Amino acid sequence: MKYHLGIDQGGGETLALLADDQGRLLGLGRAGGACHATHGMERALQEMERAVQGACQGHPGALAALDRLAAGVTGIDWPEEEGLLRSAISARFGLDPARVTAVNDCVIAMRAGTAKQDALAVCAGTGLNCCARNREGGQLVFGYYVQDDCQGASALADRTFRLVVQAGAGIVRHSPFITRVLDHFGMATVDAFLRARVKGQLEEALIRGLPLLLDQADTAGDADARRLLADFARDVSAYAIAAMDRLGLLERQASLVLSGGVFKGRGDTLRRGIRQAVLSKAPGTQVLDGRFEPVVGAVMMALEDSWGSLSPQALKALDEDAGRLGLLRLAG
Repeated sequence: MKYHLGIDQGGGETLALLADDQGRLLGLGRAGGACHATHGMERALQEMERAVQGACQGHPGALAALDRLAAGVTGIDWPEEEGLLRSAISARFGLDPARVTAVNDCVIAMRAGTAKQDALAVCAGTGLNCCARNREGGQLVFGYYVQDDCQGASALADRTFRLVVQAGAGIVRHSPFITRVLDHFGMATVDAFLRARVKGQLEEALIRGLPLLLDQADTAGDADARRLLADFARDVSAYAIAAMDRLGLLERQASLVLSGGVFKGRGDTLRRGIRQAVLSKAPGTQVLDGRFEPVVGAVMMALEDSWGSLSPQALKALDEDAGRLGLLRLAG
């Protein structure tokens, strides 16, 4: 039996997913996050290896019988880094480099959402990235071109901080949303909040919880939260529109996949804002939430590298097994 392996390595976590030659998902492994550009190649490969060992547990000989491996790796932001990671991963797992695909982790999220050749993805987790491809083989990943004020949950936290401080300064009104944020941090006044922030005393867990607070406020109809999210959607959409323009997708029936934790909220302001902005420039675009977690997209790419395309039977098996392993982003 031949096996196929998908890897999703981000800064927070590394996932590995093993599939057999029928497309059945056999095992999921987890390890710590890493980025080769930040933590070094050896650390990144060690975390991949730990995740792969977990995925292959109970399937002795799977590594020796690997047919294809596809990895979505954070930090592949320049074209030459694909070859660098492909060589490093193939050497680590004893594979012919021709059997290894290494791409930016946003690319596997795109594949997890659509099989279209004219496609793009906006992936918003702690940070944010945007990638795109067209049927002629053109592709791009924005990577470092995405500015700090659009960097996913981090940017949403910064925009929230800015609004609170502006309220304290009297630039904007002190609204119920400002009170909600202060309560979240256990602060009675903006002055106390600002002092704690300047001294680095705000709890990291509470900062990470700001996107959820924004989503809850959005769901409750809070005007300030909705305005903040709408502004963020407008700015993020500019990258998607630019990618489509550069690859000639504005006049096509392209698919835009929204993936990452920021898009898992119940509120619709962010999705709606991106949809409206993109459709105003590219009316034929289908905007959709990624159905699978990105690591499933990596396995799909590995299977396609081997088979050329996925059969309806394989897609059905992937859907069933992804549900069993908790790898469906959407239940429908």
